Amino acid sequence: MTRRKTKYSGSVMSYANFTLNTETLELSAVNSVRLSMKESELLSLLMQHSGKELPTDYILEHVWRADDSADSNTVYLYVRYLQRKLEGIGAAAQITGEIGGSYMLTAK
Repeated sequence: MTRRKTKYSGSVMSYANFTLNTETLELSAVNSVRLSMKESELLSLLMQHSGKELPTDYILEHVWRADDSADSNTVYLYVRYLQRKLEGIGAAAQITGEIGGSYMLTAK
């Protein structure tokens, strides 16, 4: 049996030492910060698939859907935003990956 590291409780998701409230868009650990809707959707997707590499195309399909203006640079930019915010709140997790490649959320 596989145990998930991400826990769900209604609109609140937890991973490592941080939580994401998908209704209020609040990301919290030692400190807290409010995310944009796209940041919240991206982090939620990464949390649901924590420990697994998600290709940029998969992220575009599930977060940006039919937005033709979004591309691999858009994903990279939002990943960078989230990396800074996770670090800023003292989260014991990181997002790794590279532009045009795959991204993965892991515990530090």
